[in-house]
Amino acid sequence: MLNLPSSRINTIHISRNQHFYGTKTFQGVVDISTFKSDYFQNYYTDDLFAKELFKPNENKNYYRQSYKDTLGNSYRRLPDFRYQLLWLPQYGVTEKNQEVEFFSSDISGDFEVIVEGFTLTGKPILLTERFKVQ
Repeated sequence: MLNLPSSRINTIHISRNQHFYGTKTFQGVVDISTFKSDYFQNYYTDDLFAKELFKPNENKNYYRQSYKDTLGNSYRRLPDFRYQLLWLPQYGVTEKNQEVEFFSSDISGDFEVIVEGFTLTGKPILLTERFKVQ
């Protein structure tokens, strides 16, 4: 970095949060971006460590059971034996109070709602609530 002219630096981002890189843990990251994104081509030396990152997975469409329309009447006599009632892996909270609607199955018993995620500041959240289906 010492050989990089400041006139080529576009942004510098500093994160003081804990970051995991493989099996190693770092308490912070300094991210420097150049205007032409040419740091690796022009300033790479042998003592630098380059790591190829994985590509993110494609978005998935998850099935969500619904009995609201006329199609629900045609399946009224078919049993529904789902244990997992709802799966929303990328649900964003935009308001303080939000409703999430789902249908229970034909299985009676105790079920548990689990909400996991992170706040905007990166703090982990875990909320659980149990309910009974009779």
